[in-house]
Amino acid sequence: MTAPLLRGIRAHLNEGGRALVPLAVPEPLPADQLGRARVATADDGSKLSVAVVSQKRDEAARTQLSVLRYERHRGGQSTVEERPWLLHWYTRSEFESLAEEAGLRVEAVTGADGSPAASDAVDADFHLQAV
Repeated sequence: MTAPLLRGIRAHLNEGGRALVPLAVPEPLPADQLGRARVATADDGSKLSVAVVSQKRDEAARTQLSVLRYERHRGGQSTVEERPWLLHWYTRSEFESLAEEAGLRVEAVTGADGSPAASDAVDADFHLQAV
């Protein structure tokens, strides 16, 4: 999925154009947070909630599959849906290779403070240039 997105970024840039792509390795949800809903009230008075009800993480495959439960309650009517949310992350070298294959050169990889990111940083901004 990432390769087509990077090619799309490249297609929208003139040669020499730049893009900033923030990447992060997702943190697993603590076990005591599973099933704990966040609740809000919609403009029409409906009660809306979302909760992560399960989570499976595969470090070797670098994937995290969460199942989220969405609920809407109003006037005695309820709607409940559960949906999977699959996240995949890349090592720094894998992402750099994908960017290069898409015609983007990695100019820099920085942390939140703008300084160079450590090679094992879990949150980093990739500064890419179209070649």
